[in-house]
Amino acid sequence: MKYRTLLFLLVSSGIVHGQCSTAGANNASSFWGSTLVGSVSWSSMNGAQASDNSYASSSISLGILGSTSTNYLAATGFNFSIPADATICGIMVEIEKRYSIVVGLLSSISDNSVRIIKANSISGTNHALPGSWPSSDAYSVYGGVADSWGLSWTPADINASGFGVAVSASVSAGLAALSLNALVDHIRLTVYYNVPVPVKFKDFNAAVQGKKIKLQWSTVTEINSSHFIAERLGPGNSWEKIDSVKAAFNSDEELHYTSFDHAPAAVNVYRIKQVDVDGKCIYSKTVKLDYQATAEEAILVYPNPVRGTLYIKSAEPVLAAQLTTISGNKRTDINPPLSAGTTRFSTGSLQPGIYFLVLQTESRRHVKKILIMQ
Repeated sequence: MKYRTLLFLLVSSGIVHGQCSTAGANNASSFWGSTLVGSVSWSSMNGAQASDNSYASSSISLGILGSTSTNYLAATGFNFSIPADATICGIMVEIEKRYSIVVGLLSSISDNSVRIIKANSISGTNHALPGSWPSSDAYSVYGGVADSWGLSWTPADINASGFGVAVSASVSAGLAALSLNALVDHIRLTVYYNVPVPVKFKDFNAAVQGKKIKLQWSTVTEINSSHFIAERLGPGNSWEKIDSVKAAFNSDEELHYTSFDHAPAAVNVYRIKQVDVDGKCIYSKTVKLDYQATAEEAILVYPNPVRGTLYIKSAEPVLAAQLTTISGNKRTDINPPLSAGTTRFSTGSLQPGIYFLVLQTESRRHVKKILIMQ
């Protein structure tokens, strides 16, 4: 038997392990003020809902060298739908802001406090950035993919209407100040999260073993795992089931699985489909294996014993095919004559027992002994 070197095709499974998924950026649907800090209120707070040059604003008049801070501009109702079984990785806040000063020599507006809102409560670490606000619209970024803002989170916390962010500005007058304006054009939030992976594959490989191909894979983690389906890429790039193997359900140990393709083609591409108890699935990488059958294997008949459906796979057209009993009595012809490829034949009408399948191709006569069972 001859076969060429095993070639691995590194195709991702659609699930990226160890990398957080992203939800957002979402806009707020509710805006309100809080007097927990500062003394200057905000007006037109809904102006921060979209980047459209319609601003939430806080206007301040100060004397020379005076300073103050604004109340919180709070934004909530971001309408996230994080999966209930997810783990929150981090939260990123983006605020599009600028300042406007009518008269204000050496005056400035900067962050005073930027905090997260959990269950309508302003809390967590202060993410205020150093430096002055820009004089034209620009986004400032707070937090990120691994930043929880000093709090613990559940998906329900994020999905709740009381989740959001609050910002307060600090205002300082210089040698002259008549009117200073803190302007916020847009507030948006992005949430990063991980959904537990039902199965983590360690490896997957294939090798020729006799007249079949042996598939082996292993897992290092299984959560609510129902079963595995070994699949082969068929005509039209459609995946065909060749076997099903029961999974361990839950495990944190390395487990090993084996399956067989009893009727390999000349070129075979395999993958393992893992099915969770709730029907969700992920896929292994794919493996490609070229296989060259011997003359004896030019006709493959499987499974044997057979219950219900017999598969006949031929590398060349079959001119005639019939089933005979062990005593030589013809039981049935298989018509029309088979072309090259795989053909199904129903054995449901035949009595259980031992039969001979006689196949005539252009090159030779093949006789296969099969056992038909109920």
